[in-house]
Amino acid sequence: MTAVAITVILVAGCSHSPGPASIAAEGVFPTNDTPKAVDPEVHAQITFDPCADIPEEAFRAERVDLSTGQKSEHTSGGYTSILCTFDSIPPDSNDTGWFDLYLLASNRTLDEAYKRDPENTTETTVSGRPALVKFDPNVTNSCEISMRTRFGLISIKHHNLTREMQPMTDDARCSRTRSFVERIEDSVDREVDAGRIMMEVATTVRTPRVVDDSERPDITFDPCLDVPMEILLERGFDDRSKDLTDLPFGTYTFISCSWKSFAQTTDHKDSYAITFLAGNVSYEEYLERDRDISTEITINSRRALLQHDRNDCAIILDTKFGVLVSSWLHFPYDNEPIPSEKQCAPLFSLVQDIETLVDL
Repeated sequence: MTAVAITVILVAGCSHSPGPASIAAEGVFPTNDTPKAVDPEVHAQITFDPCADIPEEAFRAERVDLSTGQKSEHTSGGYTSILCTFDSIPPDSNDTGWFDLYLLASNRTLDEAYKRDPENTTETTVSGRPALVKFDPNVTNSCEISMRTRFGLISIKHHNLTREMQPMTDDARCSRTRSFVERIEDSVDREVDAGRIMMEVATTVRTPRVVDDSERPDITFDPCLDVPMEILLERGFDDRSKDLTDLPFGTYTFISCSWKSFAQTTDHKDSYAITFLAGNVSYEEYLERDRDISTEITINSRRALLQHDRNDCAIILDTKFGVLVSSWLHFPYDNEPIPSEKQCAPLFSLVQDIETLVDL
């Protein structure tokens, strides 16, 4: 595989300004945009913005450093999500450690969330509200609790980083998450000003991020915008590691976006990275160039190519604009080669989820 140079993208600012008790009033996020549009005939509108509608005292009580807040919004296939991330305030000698905090509002249902990973998910309640607890096998010492809402769900996830660098019990890794969820539960699904939350109707066609001088099709799938963050988070990728690069070559173009897995700090686990390349090179051109190192397969009935080397697996999807290349790079802790069936299995699952969103 050819290595790709990556540059850093800044995360977009936050949305509306609610009451004075919220973090939006503290100036943590800009307040000049609104959540992205969804089709109200298919999915509900998100009426709770975790970047702006959670009371400030809930953050401060849990030692969240508001100055580290970052926000991203994702809309794909009618589903919308709003993600906010924070770091903890550095611990003192009396604290057990530090953590990363992830807040996600989505118009996916709680039932859909459960079906995505039933093996690692358990049903529970929070103050009588249906909820799920998930222990991510890819992120040591993490705990995620998702609550049912009128519009879908809100998820709160802590990635605990302990001083002793040892695995935590299930109760210990979830105590901070449950405490935070209980603090904010009564803030969710309050009556709101519909004009403040109303999502804009999408009436314009997105301008391609990069164009070239050829007569090739414009690239209509931008992996930095069109890959839902929930899909990556549930596989252990860190939203804050997102990097992008543009590769205009005059006669063809690729646009790229990459994410890294969460750093493993508590035991000997592998790490990994995912890179997506959307390009207006045709599938036939790709096959002709890489025939000797490719196997022809199908993903959800769409033709594709599979490539694999020592610790890298790639799937190249045929699209209306050209190809979408998904490359999963594994960094094994013991530096031993990964068998192809183990290396490619997580990528197959990921690409199957994303394939349905291409060429919409």
